[in-house]
This record gives sequence, C-alpha cells and structure tokens, in this order.
Amino acid sequence: MTRGGAVQTIFLTAGIPSWLWIREGLASNSKLTTCSHEGGFTPALTQNQKKMTKSPADDRPEGDGADDSRRRFRKVDGIDYKRGAIDYADKLAPSDRHHLLTKPFYNLAHRHSEKYEGEGPDADTHRHFCDFANMAVALSLPPGARILDVGCGSGWLCEYFARFGYDVTGIDISPALIDLARERLQRVPYRVDDDTNLRYQFFVHDIEIAPLPETFAAVICYDALHHFEDEHSVFVNLNSMLDYGGLLFVLEGEWPRAGSATEEELRGVMRQYQTLESPFSRDYLLSLLREHGFAVVGDYVGVMGLFERGEVDLALQAARDSSFNYLLCK
Repeated sequence: MTRGGAVQTIFLTAGIPSWLWIREGLASNSKLTTCSHEGGFTPALTQNQKKMTKSPADDRPEGDGADDSRRRFRKVDGIDYKRGAIDYADKLAPSDRHHLLTKPFYNLAHRHSEKYEGEGPDADTHRHFCDFANMAVALSLPPGARILDVGCGSGWLCEYFARFGYDVTGIDISPALIDLARERLQRVPYRVDDDTNLRYQFFVHDIEIAPLPETFAAVICYDALHHFEDEHSVFVNLNSMLDYGGLLFVLEGEWPRAGSATEEELRGVMRQYQTLESPFSRDYLLSLLREHGFAVVGDYVGVMGLFERGEVDLALQAARDSSFNYLLCK
C-alpha cells in the first residue's frame, strides 16, 4: 500500500543494551563494510559529509502537510484508518488483486500509470527486487531461522524468504490480504529442495494491540510502519517478539517535501482507500528506535542498477545525495 516517497531502511537487533551494540558496531566497522558491499549497500556518509549534504527534510517548510511536532506526515482527518486497512483489498479491482498474487512480477503490457515511463520494469519493481536481495544478504540468517513479516500484505517477501528455507510467519490486519498470502504460498509449485517443504504460516493480527506469543530471529517491517497510528505500541510489540540478539529490518518511505507531488498522492490514497499514509521524519524515526531499545550501527545508501564503469563515482554520489536511507542497527 506504499505510494511514493523516499525510503529509509533500518536494520536492528534487540535484547542487548544499546550502548554495548554501539561499541561493538564501532569496533567491527570492517565487518559492516563487508556486509554492505556484498548486500548491495554502500557505506553511508560520514558525519562531516552529512553536514555538507542536505536532505529534502532540511528544506521542508512549516505549514500544510507537516504536523505540529514535525514527526509524521499529517493524516487526513475524519477517516477510520483501522477499518480502511482491514477493508483495503476488498476495494481493489480484479487486476490489482491478481498483481498482489504475483508481485513484484507483473505483465509489462498492462502498465497503466503515467509514472511508468519507457520499457522494462518500473522503478518501484526494480527497488523491490533489489531490496529483497539486499535484505537477505544483510540479515545473513542461518538456515531454517524464523522470520516474522509484519504487515505482510499478500506475502511476496514471505514467499521469497521461504524459498530460501527459512521458517516464515506473516501477519496483517486484513483478512483478505492474509487469504491472498496463503493462496500465493500454496500455489508455489516447488519445494525448498527435493525433500524439504516450504515452511510458512499467516495470521490476521493487529500489531498495535498485542505481540504474537512467540519470538523470532528476525522481524521485517517493509513499507509498513507508516500505516500504523500508534507507532509506540508497534515498537514495544516488535521488541517483545525478537529473540535475544534478534534483528529488526525496517524499510520506510521518508516524509515528502511540502508541496510535492508525492504529498498530494499520499493524501489522495488516504481519501480513496482510507488507509493511513503517514511517513516519519528521519529524526523522529531514529528517536523512536532509541526510545524502544534499538541502536543504529550502520547508515547506508542503496545503489541499485548497472552503471558504466566510468560513471560509477557519479552513481555513488547520486545515491549519497538521495533521500533513500539504509540504516544498520543492532
């Protein structure tokens, strides 16, 4: 249900004091760098570089679109967002529901949005493929590890991780989306290998109300946090579902620039689908992580695509200047 916006990715671990992980993160910089290169991530800007590079949030004016605390994009008033999230899939056209069963794949002949220009996959689809590969390598979980996908939607990430042999659980507040996720995984024609079945389960669950009564090696929140009204309860519940030393991977679209097309698009989606589209400011998201016991130990940018050898430096600079954030946290 994500529409537009830049992306923030946070990779975290719980259950160990934050100060300890910060010290270990600083002491093991070479390990983080190796992981970043292999996972499609590039080491982020240094603190001095950050001071010289402005984020779109730096230029965001006060006024319409900014809530009073400058924490989250202002929601459209008068909407029952919980009900909207529950009913979201029921409002989709048949073609859109089918796409949920095949995402991120789709028939390129049926691209109908004006933002899809040229031939080949669109930018969002490109990002989804790259994001999955980067997450799988960055997490580097042992075989059979248990993964929870919060706000799993139709379960495309669950399918991909399950096909690596992980034991995957997906939760979403929408019964229709959970039905689609179960159908999607049931239709996968292959086992993990010749004698290992896919391992997955899906539950209709409201993460704002309570955690599941079990823990996981990793919890993923992919394009999901901005749909929740009570972010504090969500983070409390996420923390309680992690194994000691477990990992939390968060990818979030950044608060759009005031007056931008993305800002209007988010409002339009809220009115049309009654789903909350309220991205966080970067500072607020980081403060939430600290408040709830997580520590960011790596700040990355995602470099996606193929580049001419002579243009690699330009590509890296463009990635640094973008407002896409990949943060490794423990």
